[in-house]
Parts: sequence; structure tokens; C-alpha cells
Amino acid sequence: MHHILENRKSPGFLLLLALAILLSSCQPNVSRLAQRGDLEGLLDLISEEQDLSVRVAAVQAIGEIGGDDAAPILINFLAGEEEDIRLAAARALGTLGDPQAIQPLINALTDQSQAVQDASQEALEQFGDAAVSKLIESLKSINPDLRTRVIDVLSQSSRVAVPEMMAALTHPVENVRLGMKAALTGIGSPAVPYLMAALSEDDDQLNRSIFEILVGIGEEAVPALIAALTHNNRAIGRQAFDALVEIGEPAVKPAIAALKDEGRQEVIGEVLMAIGEPSLSPLVAALADPAVAGPAGDVLIMMGLDSIDPLVQAYEAAPEDYQVLLRPLVHGLKIPNAIARNKVKQAVVSIGEPAVPLLLNLVRNANRVAFEDETYFANPVLDGAFGQVEGELIRGGLCDSAGQWQGKIVLCQRGEITFYEKIQNVQEGGGVGVIHYNNVPGAMLPMVLSSEESLRIPAVALSEEEGETLARAALKEEVSVISEDMSFVNETAVEIGEPAISYLIDALKEDTLYYFSEEVLIAMGDPAVDPLIAALEDDNADFRSRLVYTLGKIGGDRAEETIIEMLGDPSGDVRWQAAYSLGELQSEQAVAPLVALLDDGEDAVVRAGHDALVQVGLPAVEPLLAYYHDEDAEQAETAESALREIFEDHAQPVLDAAIRVCNGEAYTGAAEYDRYGEEEVHPLVVVTSYEEISYLTDSLPVDWLPFTPGELELVVCLGGQEKEVVQVCRYYYSGTGGSAPSTTRYRYKEEVKLMAAQTAAQIAARTFRGSNPDYCPYQKTGSLGSITGDYISNSEIVVWLNTLDIPLAD
Repeated sequence: MHHILENRKSPGFLLLLALAILLSSCQPNVSRLAQRGDLEGLLDLISEEQDLSVRVAAVQAIGEIGGDDAAPILINFLAGEEEDIRLAAARALGTLGDPQAIQPLINALTDQSQAVQDASQEALEQFGDAAVSKLIESLKSINPDLRTRVIDVLSQSSRVAVPEMMAALTHPVENVRLGMKAALTGIGSPAVPYLMAALSEDDDQLNRSIFEILVGIGEEAVPALIAALTHNNRAIGRQAFDALVEIGEPAVKPAIAALKDEGRQEVIGEVLMAIGEPSLSPLVAALADPAVAGPAGDVLIMMGLDSIDPLVQAYEAAPEDYQVLLRPLVHGLKIPNAIARNKVKQAVVSIGEPAVPLLLNLVRNANRVAFEDETYFANPVLDGAFGQVEGELIRGGLCDSAGQWQGKIVLCQRGEITFYEKIQNVQEGGGVGVIHYNNVPGAMLPMVLSSEESLRIPAVALSEEEGETLARAALKEEVSVISEDMSFVNETAVEIGEPAISYLIDALKEDTLYYFSEEVLIAMGDPAVDPLIAALEDDNADFRSRLVYTLGKIGGDRAEETIIEMLGDPSGDVRWQAAYSLGELQSEQAVAPLVALLDDGEDAVVRAGHDALVQVGLPAVEPLLAYYHDEDAEQAETAESALREIFEDHAQPVLDAAIRVCNGEAYTGAAEYDRYGEEEVHPLVVVTSYEEISYLTDSLPVDWLPFTPGELELVVCLGGQEKEVVQVCRYYYSGTGGSAPSTTRYRYKEEVKLMAAQTAAQIAARTFRGSNPDYCPYQKTGSLGSITGDYISNSEIVVWLNTLDIPLAD
């Protein structure tokens, strides 16, 4: 300690201490002058002091002191030569906040010093809305750097002055307009309400500028743009639509959330579709939200092919979440791209049973007629054209000729001509679509049979009642016709298999689903048989008829046995359908019940039994003959008719054998003919020279018809009627005695032989001759070169055969 004190008393230490005191006394005290508010002292200090840091501190102190004189002083320094002084002045003016400084600070935005520019910008931002007018005016400048700085200031500082800035969007100077757009974009969300309020019904150019700004603002502007989609002014709504699409992905989630608004669902869906790929994954995710799942699914459905991969991938990633994906996935079965459809089918088949009701709904909606809020579910026209058309509805009657139907949808009643011809007539008459309707109660499934792919317009089919109702309600009104190809949906249902059967059977009750369900069940085959049989307990006769038809198309012993049982159903319609199906199956075991059905009290059922027996064919002959000879048979004539039709259907082998016999060749497979045997019936056939069975065979009792070549005993061979000369009438010219043209008299002759089929032995033969013609005319007249007698009467042949105990009728 003593040592230190001694050092302080040394001459060197005392010298340094004295120098420090001297310098301290010379250093100006800026803080002291500022505290006293000594503006003049600070100015003197700035002008006299050599130390730059002291002068800068003095300039800043002037800003802190303030007062009326401060701003002009600092503005003067802002224009000085020294960068640090200008920088200090800019900062001080920002602190001071005197409006006099706004324009000088704007001017300083182009200072040669970047630091001064930055300080001036920061100062202007502190002025806020007070600087807006002058900033807007400065946008007229041709200096791009200045305009950029001004835009930055406006973007950062102004909030309340947005209306003033909005007005500048229509400024006559382009630089100002462009600057305002950039500035408002920079302001962002706070500017949106002002921008929306400024939209004009009349100023399209202003509106375009506003929407450009909103696009620049981006996601923060999306809710306002969504609200504008339904603006009273359609042009504004369209511009809002375009703006959302341009914003793109940032608009997707807000748009999906807005799907809750039923009034905007359709247009928002169109926005999402227009945005495209960025919408897909969020839409798939939105399916899990009950509030928007429906409309989100509709959008995915409308996006079609693009939505398939995201949907399938979402299913594959979490199959347990199929419920939310199911509806849009199922609709993917309708898209035309085969590869994508197959992807969808695999997913839907994997889902299985829960998909079936939606598949049926697809079919239900595939063919329909829409009028205002009414929808008529229709049946397709098989093998017809598909498509969707709109037009005025007009009656075409039977559509049996082309009318003046340009651009019209024509209502055509069934009857007179084929469905193909009706559609062709409408097409030729300029029609764009056809609605067939039945001419009897109930639904129908039309089919066009044409080898030419000439039908281009869609057609559907309604019941009689629906057609007449539509005519009363919508004639000369706009209607739409929709017809879609459901073949791939059919394939999908078939692949789902047994889990779909109960739904499909139930759907047989519905006219618009009957044909689809029936086709799928038939394709499934045996697994559907037992469920179909179980459903026959239903009280609805129409339903039972459809079940029987479907069983008949599937076939098999179990189905056949059940259909035979249904011949005893209390409903005539069911019995008719059972008979029809058994005929299609050519069921031999059904012959006896079908023969018994001939005594049914309903004519239509009797006719169905008749037709079924004809289809069964030869196995039905003996039971039919037995019924025919039964004294108690009520429908012997029907049995006879069936037997004759069976004969005609199986006559070719008999004819072939008979022709051989007529040519002198024995048919050893034929039955033996014993004229003197105990058998009174000798089956035969009458054959013409044209190698046809003569219609004289139709006169044979059915007992005498040979249904097989093995039954054939006799053949009547008609040689055909030929002319033979009776007389040549010769004439001479009077006066000269020369020969004149002659006239020849002819008569017909025919060789008829009765042959034993097994041996080709001739049993009897006769030559028949027709009547002679008139005698030769007294003189030659006109060009008469020949005269011929009458043809040989078939009755003569019949009489002769009857004398031989061949009982042809007279």
C-alpha cells in the first residue's frame, strides 16, 4: 500500500492525471445540453466540434428535444454531405414524428447511402397512415428503386389508410396503380375486407386489379373469395372462381371446409376440380369428416380418373376404413379407362358385401329421365347407345316414321315396329334421345337387334303408366335422358359373389333393378339357387315369377324340380312363368305336369304349357297322345296342336329318310310295314318333288305322324304335276291355203307312288290326270299359242289314298 501511494506521488503519474482533467474539461457534454433543451448549444457543438461521434450524438439529441424548430434543422442535416450526419438525422426525424419530415424522408429513400435509405424507410414506417398520401404521390416517380421503397413502406406501415390506398387503384398513372397493388398485397389479411368492399358492379378493370391483389395475398384471402363465388354479379363470382383456382393448393383445405355450406357446394366442387391434383389427397382425407364427407365424395366422383389412385391407395393403406371411401370408389367403376376400372374393381370386390347396395344404386341411377325435380328411373335399351342428352320432350306416337324432331327428345309408344326401327326413325328425324314406354301395364326391357352399329342417340324405357304421366307433366318442356353402360358394375357384382346374393334377390322386386340383378344371379349360378328357392315363400306373385325365371336361367336339377312344383302356384302368372322356364330347360321330367297344365283354367297358362311341351319335343309325344285320346281331356285340340308343332320341329330327319325312299333307296332304320297286321296306324309322310313335306301331311291324324325316322312306315311320293299334249290344233290362211300358227291343248298329269320305307318297295302307284282344256277354237285368234286344263285336285289323291286305307282327311 505504501508503495502504491508513493507511485501516485511520482512526477509521471501526476502529469497523466493533469492531462486527463484538461481533456475532460474540453469535452462538450451533449447530455447536459440536451437536458437543458439547449438547441443553440447543440447546433454550435455540431458546427464547431471536430469529433464525429459527438456531432452525431448532438443531431440525435435535437430529435429528442423536439419543438417547432427541430424538424427544419434535422431536415437540413438530412440533406447534408456527411453520411453519418444524414443517417442520424433520418433516425431523429423518425423519433420526432413531425409531418414536415415526410417528404424529405421520401426523398432520402434514394440517398446514395444504403444505410440512410434504410433509416429513412424505418422513419417513414413510424409515421403510419399520416404518410400515405405523400407516399402514394411519390409512386408517380420513374425511379424504380424509389417505388420499391415506397411500396415496402406502405405495406408495413399502413392499416387504417387502406381505403385511401384502394382509391389509388384507379389512379390515372400506371406506376401508382401498380404500386398500390403491390402494397395492398403486402398488407395482406387486413386489406381483404376493404378489397372485397371495393368490388364494383360496373368497373371490371378495378375488379381485375382487386382479384390480382387477392391472389397475391393468397390463403388469407380464400374465405372472402369463397364467399364471393355466389356474388349477385356473375362476373364477380367467376373472377372469384378463377382467383381461387390460381391460388391453388393453399385454397384447397378452406374450400373443403366450406363444403358444409349447401348453397355453395356445387361451385366449390367445381373449384376443387379445377385446382385438380392438389385437391385429391385432402378430399380423400375429408371423407372421414361427417360434415363434408358427402360433398367431398361427390367431388371425387366427378374428378373420375384422377381420383382413382388416391382412393385405391387410401383403401390399401387402411382397408378397415373402407366405409368413407366406398361411395366414391364404387363410382369409379363407371369411368371409361379400363386399367383404372380394374384397380377400382379389385378394391370394391375386396370390400365385398357392404359395396353391393351402392352397386345397385349405381344401376338404379344409370338409366333415368329427369324433369325439373322429378326423376323417372328407367330400364336401358339393350345393345343401344349410351349418353346424356337434354331437349324438349315431344310425343312421337308409335314413331313408325321420321318426324320433324330436330333437337327433341321423342316419347315413343311400344308397338307395330321394332325398337331399333323406332330409334332409327327418331335419329333420322333429328331427335337427340328416345323414351320408350310400354303399351301394357308394367316395365319392359327393350332390345335392339341390328348387325350395324348405326344407333347414336341414347334411349331408355318406362312403364306405360310412367310414360303417360311424363307426357302429361313434361310435354314440350326440357327433360334429360341419361343412359350408362353398367356392364363393368355387373362384372364386379358377380366377382363379389355369394355375399351379394341376398341383396340381388331383394332387388328383383324393383323394376329398374330386376334385369341387372337377374343377370348377375344367373352369372353366379349354383350358389344362388337355394337362396332363390327360399325366397319363393314370398307373397308377391310378381316377385315369385321373377324368381322362377331366374332359377330357370340358372338351371340344374334342384332348380328344375322347384320350378315343376311352381306349376301348382296359386298365381296364373307364376304358373305361366314356370311353364315357360321348363320349356326353356326342355325338362323331360316336367312333361307329365305340363300335360296336366293343359287343363288349367287360364288360357295364357294353357298356351305356356303347350309351348313348353313343344320345346321339350319328342319326349312329350306319348304323354300328349295319351292326353289327346283321353275322353276327359278339355284341351285335346291344344294337345293336337302341340303334337303337330313337335312333328314340324323334328321333321327334317323324317324328310331325309323319305326322300331316299322316293329315290328308290331303302331306309333300313324305318319301321316294318305290315298291311295285314293288327296295327291300324301306319305312320307316313307325303313328300313332294321339291323335296319338301307336302302340306297334305297336315291332313293326317296326329296318330299317323312319324315323329322319328324309326316310326316311318310309308311314304307318299308326289311326282309333281307336269303338262302333256292332248292335241295340236292346226290352222290355215284362207285364200292361200298356207299354214297358220297352231294352238296346243295341254293337261296336267302326276305320278303318285306309295312306298314302304324300310324296303323301298312300291305298294301302289297311280298316274293322275287333270281335266282336258276346251276343244280347239274354231279359228285362230290373237296370240293364243296354248290352252291348258285345270290342275289335278289334291282331293283326288286323298280319295285314292283313302281307298288304300291311308286315312287322309277329305
